[in-house]
Amino acid sequence: MTIRYRAFLGDSKSFIEDYISSLDFDKRLTKYVAMVMLAHVKVLENSGHIPKEYVQDIAKELIDIVKTDGEKIYKWIEEKKVKFEDIFEAIESYLYDVVDGGAGYIALGRSRNDHVAAVLRLYARDVLYNILYNLIELRKALLEKASEYRSTIFPFFTHQQLAQCGSAALYFLSYEYTLSTVWRHLLQLLDILSENPLGSGAAAGTVVPLDIGLLSKYLCFKQGVLPPYYATGSRLFLLSLVSGIVLFMGELSRMAEDLISMNGIIPYAIEFPVEHISTSSIMPHKRNLVTLEIARSKISKIVGLYTSMLSIYKSIPYGYNLDLQELNRIFMDIVSD
Repeated sequence: MTIRYRAFLGDSKSFIEDYISSLDFDKRLTKYVAMVMLAHVKVLENSGHIPKEYVQDIAKELIDIVKTDGEKIYKWIEEKKVKFEDIFEAIESYLYDVVDGGAGYIALGRSRNDHVAAVLRLYARDVLYNILYNLIELRKALLEKASEYRSTIFPFFTHQQLAQCGSAALYFLSYEYTLSTVWRHLLQLLDILSENPLGSGAAAGTVVPLDIGLLSKYLCFKQGVLPPYYATGSRLFLLSLVSGIVLFMGELSRMAEDLISMNGIIPYAIEFPVEHISTSSIMPHKRNLVTLEIARSKISKIVGLYTSMLSIYKSIPYGYNLDLQELNRIFMDIVSD
């Protein structure tokens, strides 16, 4: 069945619809799309642009989508056997299907362009909160190890050769300080991820007066208005976050390489948890640091994915282009790893 928006153009082809659709990886964004739509509906209600009798039913459905983390809408899509270009189109169609009138009001003063920019900020911000929390936990573990092994003699290297010996606390504290620097760098990104792009329309704003301050309040964005062409056509906020993630991963890769190398130079000098070790099929005496090896590989993959994002982004003219959709897919691959 033809994608909803493309129905206005005439018949389409299934393989083309599959090619341009982002519905498969939009699932992680679904609850954020519903949250942004809900805030938009409430602002329209507040300004008198949508009759109050429609708001309750629309709000109820959007809240259910948030509560089920998108499962409700994807179950509906499967039952209807309809293709959609993205989750925005799917949710709009769902509301037309289940709400008795009023769904059309949602289109007032909004574009998918400014809404997806808001959705990505909300999703990326939650990703960042999770990273910051895990960074604190890792730093805490390093500080605990520094205290536990402060009286243990530890080897220190220069030029990959043994140079000095000193307290093991110095080793753990060095990495903790590195990660504290990364933490401070990432924390600054919350500011750019809290900018509110709503009200920017497709590229140059909207003639529908919207209370941007109220939208910001509902979605925990900063107060203020962005230039609409920047708001919808830039993904600097996403690339900035990925850049910070790559720096973080780079430091973790160095730590992994450090431990693997040290384990080879001075076997059994460091006692690793058994769950992070595997042995050989033919040499059972070996103790292979498999989780560190896989982590080192995944980090290299993340660096490559970041390069892919930059390669796509640098070639896109200003304003929204569907190329930007592919950045979302790559970003989710990075977060998954």
